[in-house]
Amino acid sequence: MIKKGWLLLVLLLFLASLVSAAKVDQEILNAFDNNEEVSVIVVLKDLPVSNKAMSMGVASVSDNLEQRREAVVKSQDQVLSKLRFKENQFGNSATNKDNVKLRVADVTVAQDSSDDFDLELGHRYSIINGFSGKVTREGLQKLINDGMVENIYPVKPIVPLLDVSVPLVRADDVWSYSINGVLVNGTGQTVCVIDTGVDYTHSTLGGCTNETFLNGTCSKVIGGYDYAGIDGSSPDSDPQDGHSHGTHVAGIVASEDSTYQGVAPGAKIVAMKVFNDAASVGNTDWAIAAIDWCVNNASVFNISVITMSIGVTNATGFEIPYTSYCDNEDSSGFAAAASVAASQGIFVVASAGNYLAASGITSPSCGANVTSVGSTTDADAVSGYNSAPILSVLAPGSGIISTVLASGFGTKSGTSMAAPHVAGAGVLIIQYWEETYGVTPTFEQIRTKLRNTGVWINDTRNGILFPRINILAAIQPYINYTLPTPANNSEQSNNYVIVNITSDVNLSVAFLEWTNGTAFNYTMNQSDATNFYYNISGLTAGNYTYRVFGNDTGGTFGVSQTRLITIDTTQPNITIITPTNQSFHNSELSLNVSIANLMLSASTYNITNSSGSLIQNNSNLTINQANFTWTDVVNISNSTFVDDNYTIMVWANDSLGNEANNLAEFIVDKTAPGINSVNVTPETVYNNDTVVFTINVTDLYLNTSAIYLESNFSTSWVNYSMETVDNQTFNFSVSGTTNLTNQKNISYRFYAYDYVGNVNSSATYNVAVQNRNISFVNITNPANGTIIEVGVLTQFNGTATDPDNDTLTYAWNHNGNVTMGQSPLLQFNDTGESAVLFVASDSYGSTELDTIIVIVNDTTAPTISSSYDTNVHYESEGGVASLNFLFFDYSGIKNINASFDNTLSLPNTASYCTNLDTMRRNCTWNVTFDASDDGSYTIYINVTDNSTYDNLKSQTYSITFSSCSDSTENGDETDTDCGGSCTACPTTPTSSSSGGGGGGGGATTTVAATTTSTESATETESATPASSLGITSTGGDTAPILEEANMFFGNLSLIKDKSTAFKINKPEIPVSGMVIDSDETKEIYVEVIAFKEKPVEVIELQNVYRYLKMDNGLDNISINLAIIDFEVPISWLQENNYSKKEVVLQHLANNKWEKLKTKLISENNVTIAYQAKTKSFSYFAITSAPEKESFFSRLFSKEYGQKQYVLFGLGALILVLIIIYFIVRDREEY
Repeated sequence: MIKKGWLLLVLLLFLASLVSAAKVDQEILNAFDNNEEVSVIVVLKDLPVSNKAMSMGVASVSDNLEQRREAVVKSQDQVLSKLRFKENQFGNSATNKDNVKLRVADVTVAQDSSDDFDLELGHRYSIINGFSGKVTREGLQKLINDGMVENIYPVKPIVPLLDVSVPLVRADDVWSYSINGVLVNGTGQTVCVIDTGVDYTHSTLGGCTNETFLNGTCSKVIGGYDYAGIDGSSPDSDPQDGHSHGTHVAGIVASEDSTYQGVAPGAKIVAMKVFNDAASVGNTDWAIAAIDWCVNNASVFNISVITMSIGVTNATGFEIPYTSYCDNEDSSGFAAAASVAASQGIFVVASAGNYLAASGITSPSCGANVTSVGSTTDADAVSGYNSAPILSVLAPGSGIISTVLASGFGTKSGTSMAAPHVAGAGVLIIQYWEETYGVTPTFEQIRTKLRNTGVWINDTRNGILFPRINILAAIQPYINYTLPTPANNSEQSNNYVIVNITSDVNLSVAFLEWTNGTAFNYTMNQSDATNFYYNISGLTAGNYTYRVFGNDTGGTFGVSQTRLITIDTTQPNITIITPTNQSFHNSELSLNVSIANLMLSASTYNITNSSGSLIQNNSNLTINQANFTWTDVVNISNSTFVDDNYTIMVWANDSLGNEANNLAEFIVDKTAPGINSVNVTPETVYNNDTVVFTINVTDLYLNTSAIYLESNFSTSWVNYSMETVDNQTFNFSVSGTTNLTNQKNISYRFYAYDYVGNVNSSATYNVAVQNRNISFVNITNPANGTIIEVGVLTQFNGTATDPDNDTLTYAWNHNGNVTMGQSPLLQFNDTGESAVLFVASDSYGSTELDTIIVIVNDTTAPTISSSYDTNVHYESEGGVASLNFLFFDYSGIKNINASFDNTLSLPNTASYCTNLDTMRRNCTWNVTFDASDDGSYTIYINVTDNSTYDNLKSQTYSITFSSCSDSTENGDETDTDCGGSCTACPTTPTSSSSGGGGGGGGATTTVAATTTSTESATETESATPASSLGITSTGGDTAPILEEANMFFGNLSLIKDKSTAFKINKPEIPVSGMVIDSDETKEIYVEVIAFKEKPVEVIELQNVYRYLKMDNGLDNISINLAIIDFEVPISWLQENNYSKKEVVLQHLANNKWEKLKTKLISENNVTIAYQAKTKSFSYFAITSAPEKESFFSRLFSKEYGQKQYVLFGLGALILVLIIIYFIVRDREEY
């Protein structure tokens, strides 16, 4: 139904367009697609218009504003009388100070009381012939057909257009001016701020309360109205700002703060709020109504300026650009309404907008009578916001500090901040004119004044110069030169000058400052109040500067631009630019001979050859101007000009008879140099050669500095200047592998120039750089026939020689495995003879190799790793002990013989043992027991590898079974045997065994000794009947390879250049903690594994407590330092007679053990703690050695105790007595 009605409306609109119908914006028609009512602004046309802006329907019935208002209301009533309309509850509710409705009281139109209406009336404008409201389809059709309706516009959304600035525009300099005892600071003027409202409670904006504002006693913000309300739908009389944009604008205009003072701190503010508190709702209807309010109340509040830092957007929120005045093109009517306000004697200022760059400015700033404002930075550069050719002025708008809500100050940027600077400037100019001249300037006078006196700044985006306002200059008289004043930088032969000026305001006196090294001041003659002149005579030749000072009736001086004039009585100046003296030419040229004088009369020129014959000439005897240039063509290409030397002679005189002449010589050379005898040595080129290119060149005017070799030996074609051997022979040398790359085909050619620019080039030649084969390859380590151990990393080294010094690639091939690099570590996992090939190759196809045979033996017994609980308690853990063993050998596992306490055979069938791969076999046996089997047992393992040596590994392990039925406390009881299932007893954790060491390993005291004798085993059997023990498989499940107690895994978060620490609390791992300092920030894992036996891949060490493998996933380059804390049992040192001072942590690097700096940290009765530092991770070993004996420690062995000291003392005493005896005897004989 809606669509059919709409189609009918479109048809009616088309028929209406055939007659004199109102213009309807397409946006309104589109809006009816989804709406029953559309907000519009209706502009009437029944009144005559006085200018372009009045096309909004403003009457020119009378210059009296009241008469105009009456005429507008009558026109509105005629149209409304034809409609069924109702007024909304807020329409036309704004009042002036006397609470008078802004419509003629005695003119009324009946409203329709029914719900069926054509128009819900919004605002009836008083100076604009129109009204706003929500119209239905039927109402729109009636308006279109009404002959009094000119245009119907949509109500468009508007948006707010988001310190050192005041001194920059010289406002503070103006405040010091006083006219009739009143400071020029805006006193007596009021600015209407149409924005988000103003916070009149701000301490620098009056500090009023809501009550004082509403009763009209606020001293700073003296009036206003809220068309939007807090929520955008509830207009009221309180324009309190809830956003801060309008407050910021008002502060720029008139803040009274001592630090952040406004441009016109003495001015008053009227606040017109056209946005809700969030500044998200605002429209042109409210804005036009606000303009209407300001114009109607101008006399009440003495409003002289309107400032608007707002702009019209389209339905999607984008600013609409205009590059020319838009009063007729702006479909919102906002710009035209602003122009009308300006025509009523108010200076209207609007920001240009922020988001269009140089593509245009927004409405209302594009209004013909509106002063549009762009933004500059503190450095006086265009800020980058909106700009267009019609932009009026610039003002500071970047980083402006001004008032914000809650009596604070904040920084904002945009043309919104620039516009109030100009509004404040307008206030100061208006106040100054009214106080000084007794007149109020028009908007055009103010705008012109600001433009004429501003600082011109280039907008680099469009190349247009715009003036940045200078308020001090704007209140000063503007002095302009008029004829017959000489132009700036002019020259004349007269010895007198007349200076004539006009001023834009009346002057009381004018002075001419005339300077020629010394300044002289002359009082100028007065033609009228704005026109002065002076004639200065008796001038001699020279440069003079002058300017004019004018004093207005208020005592303010203005100064003109400074001009320069030259009085000249000299002879003509002849400059031969082309041809220059001694220049060379081979083709047609155009003369460029410049002659200058105040007034030239005549000039001639002649061109002659070396024998004096005339070749070309011309003359001009009627120049009669200050400057003249000979531009004749000299056709050197024809046969008249042969290779020779020529002279051009130029003569000129001026109107005073001063004459001069000048000459230049030039050379014609049309013959190119000859290139011959091209030679390159050596004939065969290698990359370490020096290649010499040589040519012979002949020419009469040869330019020896412009002989070039052009070649691509540096990849691209490049010209190289050749060296002069003699006047005809030139060479160039090339060397180095960068230029002479192997197997590169080098192309080259030669160029030779003479002084005139004639050039000759040779043919293109080629020379190829030859590659030489690799001459020598040798495996230096190991020697041929070397015997190496299977699985052990072996260092291989090779060398090769290439005569071209090419970068070589190295590869090692053994048993089909290829390893790159010159000196790798190779591992052989298969026994027998193995051929090793070392291949060296360059990038050009040359390859050489060397071969050796190595013999791989397997003399190492298999390794055994165990993982099981060494103490199993019957009641708390069940009657099954799971034994897990991992067997490894590079030759593979040939046979496994295992038994449990020599009483139970441990099978090695597939049910119990699984081959993980060709080198590893994993076995799991489940030993069943009951409470009667309490005691310790020994596990015997014998494993043989598949090598020809049948290497055998024999190992014993221990396990203890316990229960609540024994007579001892074994960790699961309190002071007495619990009996039963031990459910009432505390449970202590059991320990595990891992590694291939001599015994079960664990931490509890119930673990048996490492080696168990046959006798002890027999005793165990007698105490624990074997009949209750049994062996079962796990059904083929694979047990863990290493037990958890011997391994530590964890995640760690490293921070760059910070130390990160962690602790390890595992008895089987001697490392107790670590601190890592890395140059990376990342998540890593940390792995620490302790081995009781030497891992097969490392080199054997003596006196080892534990082998360790540590890894953290970091490159060694990424580790700044790692500090490792570890502990060694005192019992181990004592059992092996090792010194605690000799304990050291060793690190495997480059297949060699290196001792790390290790220090003793602390000790207790059980262990000694040490600390070592490293910068890389791999395998480590904790070692010690017997204490080094001193002389006396060896002399006094501890095994003899104190007796040895007594015997030594007696022997020493006897020796001393014997010596004394012989000394005494010798003296007696003497």
